[in-house]
Amino acid sequence: MTFNGEMNATAQGFTLNGTIENQGQGDVPTFRNVTVYLYTTNGSLVASKSVGELSRRTGVSMDTTAIPEFVVFDSPDFWDTESIQVDYYEYVNESERDYTIRSVGSREQLPPDSDHN
Repeated sequence: MTFNGEMNATAQGFTLNGTIENQGQGDVPTFRNVTVYLYTTNGSLVASKSVGELSRRTGVSMDTTAIPEFVVFDSPDFWDTESIQVDYYEYVNESERDYTIRSVGSREQLPPDSDHN
């Protein structure tokens, strides 16, 4: 699972526009209850948005006045798959307003320390 699109933090807030894509080969599973979570450094939830089901790709768009430290894409179904790589994004450069991509293979590796349910 990966995100393709724009993720921007500005003085006015945060915007996310793009698609979430399931990059598996051949027949890919459909993931239900896919949600985007925006978190502060201390783990407080800034905002969340359900994007529903993800088969190959689905669009997502959201904005908030707060700038999240972490942008996490999650679904309970992700972790029922034997070998999955899920991307999340971490805010790393305040002057450039950049997010860097990180990949995890288990829900426990997602930031912050939260259940994402």
